[in-house]
Amino acid sequence: MTVIADRGGRIPPGPPVTAGLRLLLALGRDRLGMMTSAAAEYGDVARLPVGPKKLYFFNHPDHAKHVLADNHANYQKGIGLVHARRALGDGLLTSEGELWRKQRRVIQPAFQNRRLAQYAGAVGQEATRLVARLATRVDGPPVDVLDEMTRLTLGVLGRTLLDAELTGFHGVGESFAAVQDQAMFELETLNTVPTWIPLRRQRRFRRARQHLQEVVDVLAAERGQAVEGRDDVLSRLILSTRAEADPQLGRERLRDELVTLLLAGHETTASTLGWSLHLLDPATPEAA
Repeated sequence: MTVIADRGGRIPPGPPVTAGLRLLLALGRDRLGMMTSAAAEYGDVARLPVGPKKLYFFNHPDHAKHVLADNHANYQKGIGLVHARRALGDGLLTSEGELWRKQRRVIQPAFQNRRLAQYAGAVGQEATRLVARLATRVDGPPVDVLDEMTRLTLGVLGRTLLDAELTGFHGVGESFAAVQDQAMFELETLNTVPTWIPLRRQRRFRRARQHLQEVVDVLAAERGQAVEGRDDVLSRLILSTRAEADPQLGRERLRDELVTLLLAGHETTASTLGWSLHLLDPATPEAA
């Protein structure tokens, strides 16, 4: 984020500017490890130089509340999200101004209290499916918990927000993971790595974007003209993007919104569930 008004104050601690390249490489190799090390060495607030730019790292929930809730008017989406836009497009997360307000008006009804209460049945059914899948693997090889949590949360989101089954699309979870990885990389490195460099991450990202575009096209085609009178997010977005003068622009906007919504909606929940199970595991040192 970018601070609108600088009121002064002390500069947070952090490594010297000469450490920028080392930090950039660390971000690419082990993002979590680099952030953990920064918190251990510099505390809950740190300044991290990345090329000509600086990242400010916050590692306490009070700081997140200060920026995102208590003083949100003092901050705006910063240059990091501008660079993440190549991965996420102009979805609700990266857009601003009138476009953001327009998109929010389209999506907001799906999150009204009366609608949320109706989602409980779908959540319960997806959880039952998860239990049944795990029961068949009791005596089998180790289970990738994050994969299962991703499948669970995508299933819930698909059925509640889109009124569609996403579990039938092979590899959609992996494609979301590739897009998220690229978005985070571009946000953290502030686009200091040229996009023309054929990194494995960037090649994977391009394949993922193409795959997700195909998934969105299939969802839109299956819904077809049966959008009138329906109030799910997919139907509302289809109606909204059909109003675009340029059909290609409408197609891209539909993809951007769905990718952003599903990525933001499922990944954080899947990660939280995965870490929770990790901490509940008796073999985990933190669980002792």
